[in-house]
This record gives sequence, C-alpha cells and structure tokens, in this order.
Amino acid sequence: MMIPRRRVKTALLLASGLLVIAAIPGFAVDVVHLNLGTLAGPGWSARAVSVQLNWLDERHARLLLQTQRVALPEGLGELSEVTLSCAHAQLTATEIKCAQGAIKAQSTVLGVQNIQTSFRYQLDTGRIDTELQGVHIHDGTLAITASLSDARWQIRVRGKALSLSAVTGQLADAGFAIPVVAGSGHLNLIASMSGVATQLHEADVEMQLLAEEFSDAAGSVAGENLDISVRATVQAAAAGMQVALDMTGRQGALYVDPVYIEMPPQPLRLSARFDWLPTEQLVLQSLTYRHPGSVHL
Repeated sequence: MMIPRRRVKTALLLASGLLVIAAIPGFAVDVVHLNLGTLAGPGWSARAVSVQLNWLDERHARLLLQTQRVALPEGLGELSEVTLSCAHAQLTATEIKCAQGAIKAQSTVLGVQNIQTSFRYQLDTGRIDTELQGVHIHDGTLAITASLSDARWQIRVRGKALSLSAVTGQLADAGFAIPVVAGSGHLNLIASMSGVATQLHEADVEMQLLAEEFSDAAGSVAGENLDISVRATVQAAAAGMQVALDMTGRQGALYVDPVYIEMPPQPLRLSARFDWLPTEQLVLQSLTYRHPGSVHL
C-alpha cells in the first residue's frame, strides 16, 4: 500500500537537498529527474508520475511534472497526458512556490484542459495552497482556490455560464435524483466549502439561473425567461446537516409539477430551514413564501 503524501514529500525534500548541493562551490547539478511511479489514495490514483527540475539559479528552477493517467473518484472520470509546468518555480528547504504555472490534460468528462495555476507547497507541514483559472466545464468556466492541510480542506469555486442541461445531466449520472433538462438555461455560481477528509463541515453556495426556456423529457419541469437566485448554507450537526435555503425570483415563469409560478413585478421570495438526516429524511423547521400581491405564507 502506498502513502502518496510521504512519497511526494520525500521526493521534494530530495530535490531541496539537491538544491543545497548545487549551491556548493565546485559542485554543479543542472537537472534533476525523479520517477515516482504510481501514487494512490482513497478513490484516486496516478500512474507513471515523474518530476523534472532544471535549475536556473540556486533558488529557482523550471519545474515539469508529468503523469500518463489519473483515475479520479467515481463520477469525475479520468485524466490522461497530464503535465504541470512552471517556468520559474522557487524552491527552498521548506517550500516550493509557483506564481505562474500551467496544467494541460485530457479529461474523459470535460475534454481538453489548459489551465493557469499558482501553488505553494510547504514541505515541513505538508500544507498545499493552489489556484486554478480557466477550467472549462459545461460550456462555461470555473476558477478554483483550494487549501489542504493534513486532512482538512477548504475550497472556493466561481463558475460562469455553466450549461443547465449539462450540469443536470452530470449530476444525474452521479446518482443525484434530479430531472435532466434541455434548453438554453445557464448557471453562475459562487461556492465555499470546508471539511475534513471525506466529511463536509460547512458550505455556502450562491447560484443564479438565467434561462430563455428549458424542460425535462417528461414535461414535469419547465421554465421560460427566468432570472432566479438561490443561496444555500449547510452546516454539519450531530445528526445530519442543517440547511438554510433562500430563493429570489425576479422574472419569468416556472413549472414544477403540479405547481406553476409566474414571477410578479416585485421579487418573489422563498425561505426554508430544515435538517437533512442520514436516514434520508428531511425535517422542516420553517418555511416562508412571499408572492407580492397574491400570497404570504
């Protein structure tokens, strides 16, 4: 059984050690090539991983990391021909930093990716901070900022113009019980999440749906000329999750069988607070619905 964090840390410590040696007068090391083989962890693995460092001076090097194939957790597909490059990485005895790098990969789910990145890896603590820009997904783009320290993680995601039909299709493929719709709708979102290992501790998601028209195959869900905003906050509790949901409808019409709602001139508002239990039960704590000029529930 392989422990990837230890293997990577050992390799990077070796590279830092070689950096120190390269600085000794009369002893020059121009290129370091490390073959790390296969790295694996819960739900993922990377095959034929290698790292190459071309020293520029005693503290900087061109960095190139390559792997033939990366198997991701279920529903995320695989990556192939992955390269991470940084033309001017900074290496010291305690950290590796890259202010401007690039990732290229072929994804079975998202296609060809050319991503701008920056990262910082602290060798003494194992903490990783990274930023990804220009991730192409569902006809839109994502920007991702993430931090990982031991098993604790934090992620912030900003998505622009994500295809509603593609998003619902992938969520359904991943096992979520939601209708798959077709049409012209797209999503903008901002999401912040944190947790430990595979456990989500809290999340804050803001989403805007803009759609000329969409519907599912059965005609049980449909919308037209929509402008709807949704915010959801999730907090881990002793039993399940506590969820707060707020929706604002500014324009258009929405049909969710058997309910049809046409947005009034003043914004429609819906707020709900509920507990989602591990037994897949929902316990509603409060619900407020305001349809100006018509209903206040």
